[in-house]
Amino acid sequence: MDTAIQLNERENLKSNLIFIYSIGLGMIFDILFYDNNIGLNYPLYALFFLGGIYLFIKNDESFSLMRFMVFSIIIMYIASSFIRFSFFSVINILNFLAIPVLIAVLPALSMKDFDSEKKLPLIALERFIMSLGGFIFIVEKTFKITSSTINVKDKSKTYGIIAGLFLSIIAMAVIIPLMASADMIFNEIVLNLTKNLSTGIEFERLLSHLFIIFLVSGYMYGFLRTVLHKTKKKSLNSELPSPGSIVESNSTFDSTIPITVFLIVINLLFLLFSYIQIKYIILGGTDFLPENITYAEYARSGFFQMMILSIINFSITIILSSHISKLKNTRTLKILLTSLSIFTIIVVCSSYSRMNLYENTYGYTRLRFLVYIILFTEAGLNLMLMYEIWNKNFGFVRYGLLSVLFVFLMLNTVNIDGYIASRNIDRYIETDDIDMSYLLYRLSSDASSEILRLKDMDLGEWTDDLEEYYIGHRGYETRNLSFMEFNLSDKNAYENAIEYFN
Repeated sequence: MDTAIQLNERENLKSNLIFIYSIGLGMIFDILFYDNNIGLNYPLYALFFLGGIYLFIKNDESFSLMRFMVFSIIIMYIASSFIRFSFFSVINILNFLAIPVLIAVLPALSMKDFDSEKKLPLIALERFIMSLGGFIFIVEKTFKITSSTINVKDKSKTYGIIAGLFLSIIAMAVIIPLMASADMIFNEIVLNLTKNLSTGIEFERLLSHLFIIFLVSGYMYGFLRTVLHKTKKKSLNSELPSPGSIVESNSTFDSTIPITVFLIVINLLFLLFSYIQIKYIILGGTDFLPENITYAEYARSGFFQMMILSIINFSITIILSSHISKLKNTRTLKILLTSLSIFTIIVVCSSYSRMNLYENTYGYTRLRFLVYIILFTEAGLNLMLMYEIWNKNFGFVRYGLLSVLFVFLMLNTVNIDGYIASRNIDRYIETDDIDMSYLLYRLSSDASSEILRLKDMDLGEWTDDLEEYYIGHRGYETRNLSFMEFNLSDKNAYENAIEYFN
């Protein structure tokens, strides 16, 4: 029994070393590749990686140093092509894919008893898939180390708080840049805040460095864990935990804690953002605008980013509302999810206001029309989702799908191109400004009835283009189409062309 305990301790020590080495590989990757073209850095990094594999498999009984050296030299020779040839050459494009595969199968090839080449593709695929799990394992390992360091009795609470903060940081790394891109005032606040917090440090650049280190470290940790797992003796599999695995705490992990922490952080972030939207977009405030930016320029920008933000919020609410339905004592979570849904609706309203101002300035297009449809649909779905948060028996999925189907049926009923043409022509009458090229050449024959309204208007240089437009539709009668090719829109466009020339 003592031997088994000692072996388990050694494996846990290896797991800790792998964790530290993986973080180091992530930092080395960031140093070598961030803002740098691929060249000498590629074989250098391959050398560091091969060194790590050697450290963790050299003590295995079936390890063959000769095999390892031979295949390592082959990998390094191939990696040296990034020094000898252009990165965009055919050979380096192939090498960029081949080297990770060779490194994936290197531990298997370095074993004396390995003689089944047929297994190599499966080994490479298995290592790749299992390595992707490293992102989860490295977070779990961090929780374990942190919990052990602060020596708390109920480690599940520590895991929960750290997990919630970690998820919040990842979410903010995506959401804050989107918010800054969508709203100039929020961007000014973020810039001022980061200048005060980091003297001489570019906050966004720092975040990108940390994100790269996390991604690479996670993958490397997952990969090296598979190496450690494969080199463990089969006789110990039934007695000990998997090498490199995390020994679970006796206390069960309560997902309520990380979800609560995550929702509190995200709600606070959207509270600030929603305040800006209500004050400056919905209510039309004009103070505290960035320098050299007019209110019109500010209000007309960022609507697509706003829409993406609302979709992200909506997705978070759907996922978490589905999860908390399985938990107990979820009143606080329901309140937080409801407030997040309210903030989503505020973002939707801001996006609508921005799009409306943008259309009034630049005209109407299919894409902008579809943005409205998505925003209205999303607002309705949010209201239904808010109701389901407090009423589990509502059946959001059923009624949500029916609502989307209804919207889709409405889109199949409305003449979209005709509506867009009508709005553009109304705008032309009011402002004497129109994108005639879009009207005549980007819209379908569905718009021909509305475009006919331009017949008696002074279009200047576009008069000949309008005539060519209807000459094209008048050719419908000479196309010798069969009955099976009949199309009502083309027929109506032909009749409009006859009316135009009469």
